[in-house]
Amino acid sequence: MSNLKIFDLSFCEIANASEIQGGLFSESAIDLFDFLKQSIIPTFQKESSEEKDDFVDETFRDESGTYYGRRLLSKDGRKRLYSLISNRDGVRTAVSLTTVSS
Repeated sequence: MSNLKIFDLSFCEIANASEIQGGLFSESAIDLFDFLKQSIIPTFQKESSEEKDDFVDETFRDESGTYYGRRLLSKDGRKRLYSLISNRDGVRTAVSLTTVSS
């Protein structure tokens, strides 16, 4: 991250554990996919879970097939990688987020 340069933070909002609207959020916020299920995509459910050597690989999908997600969790729970793909109204969007906690 030493090469990361942020020039404009005007898009950022501060979020608490029950609300994430954009920008950055702290690691104390709830799990991203739990938030999506509770607040935005109630039919977004875990489809499969596979334990690998150092992590757990989980896939999610909503009933309509509009949203597909993948979550990789380290076995110690410190590292999480989220990938979310939506295909809504003919527009495909992909989002990826990685979190590492101490």
